Amino acid sequence: MKNRFISDKVIRIDLSDGDWVEVKEQMSFEQFKEIFGKADANDAMSNIGLALPLLKIVLTAWSFEQDGEKIECTPENIERLSMSSIVEIATPVLPIYVPEKKSSKS
Repeated sequence: MKNRFISDKVIRIDLSDGDWVEVKEQMSFEQFKEIFGKADANDAMSNIGLALPLLKIVLTAWSFEQDGEKIECTPENIERLSMSSIVEIATPVLPIYVPEKKSSKS
């Protein structure tokens, strides 16, 4: 029987320098609508403005430290990430949630 509800499973994504992040395997329709509702989902890969709101919903854990102390993965700390870190994380994360563009057959 098909499970019609989102699961609590996460996906681990390896980053540079041995770092990693974990993201939700799925998001709810409401969360998807919140992030992509005003954007063309097929063009979302080129819209970096979606990255921060998306990451604040789907990031669940990371390996990041600062000055030897582990930094908790919270929406506030996600906002503190550098632009290069956001881009590095968002690049493999966005395709997980953006529906594939269907090709039209002639």
